[in-house]
Amino acid sequence: MAVGTLFGGILEFFQLSDDINISSTRYFYSPEVNFSGGSLLPTDQTVYGFSALCATDALLYSVLIADKDPNQFNKICSFDWKGNEIAKYQTDCLVFNLCASDTDTNRLYAIAISQEKGFYLVSFDLE
Repeated sequence: MAVGTLFGGILEFFQLSDDINISSTRYFYSPEVNFSGGSLLPTDQTVYGFSALCATDALLYSVLIADKDPNQFNKICSFDWKGNEIAKYQTDCLVFNLCASDTDTNRLYAIAISQEKGFYLVSFDLE
């Protein structure tokens, strides 16, 4: 199992056998936030991290914003289950959510968004 933070960029990998144990942690950006009324709020220094994750048995795929502008979600990264980055892709669209298949390992599907099209389905050839 893996989780990624939106504020900052922290990616944690877990082993779920007899218990829940952290197997690795990757720190991309420090989570610069304010706390107010039980909520996290971004600051002028906040760098946004992960907005979506999906996984196969072999890889974890993520939408990584990596910017102070939260609307820059056009970068996809893949990681192995030890937390090592395998590849980084720049897309020509804003990626809202991801879906990967164990059987079609060279293709990644996503929901993209634009003002002209609204939400729409896209696929990426990963070769």
